[in-house]
Amino acid sequence: MSRFQKTQDYARSNGTTLTLMAKHKRYLPRLNGVILAHLGSALRRIERTMGQLNAPTPNAAVLKYAHRYFLTPRHDFPDYLLRQVKSLIVKVQNGLSGDVTIKTGGRVGSGNSDDNGEVSFSASATPHKSYHNRVYDYEDREMVTAGAIKIDKDRLQQGQLGLKTLIHEATHKYAGTTDYCYFDDDGETPRTAFTDRLMAVINADSYAWFIVKVGRSWNGTAH
Repeated sequence: MSRFQKTQDYARSNGTTLTLMAKHKRYLPRLNGVILAHLGSALRRIERTMGQLNAPTPNAAVLKYAHRYFLTPRHDFPDYLLRQVKSLIVKVQNGLSGDVTIKTGGRVGSGNSDDNGEVSFSASATPHKSYHNRVYDYEDREMVTAGAIKIDKDRLQQGQLGLKTLIHEATHKYAGTTDYCYFDDDGETPRTAFTDRLMAVINADSYAWFIVKVGRSWNGTAH
């Protein structure tokens, strides 16, 4: 039996539906507005990020944060890396633009572990829940079935960190990213060794922080 038994659907401004599942009914009224706001903000930041990535020449913000999060050369964003980054971000954009199911509560990780968020993968080739989707898992290099996005209820309410966590988990669900390296909540400090460019460009936290930082504005100013 699912740990997330209390379910409520909420209409989104784009005509799709947010399905919120929680362990306790009392979480639903408080969190639906927070999550709807995060979904809207995530899509706006992705749109702004893609606008800057599609520009003829990378601006200062793109170069700065691509170097930090994808280990690109300091003053260059090679085309082959740019194409890969754009491809994964578009997958996240498409996923978050449709119907979204989020499970929330305390201790949302597998086995009630105390994680900020999680997306479970299954080797099953046949999705059996409405919120399941098939995705290429870059870590195991195979197609898998992804479950719902799960996010800790307290994390969701931490402003930008809640937004960052939503985007992080969405990159797992819709783009098959890995957890090669987490960054501290300052968005700057890697918690472990962060030296492998091939892993950086499939790293969930890299995409989440890149979108949060680059997508803050249209003008490309490096903050």
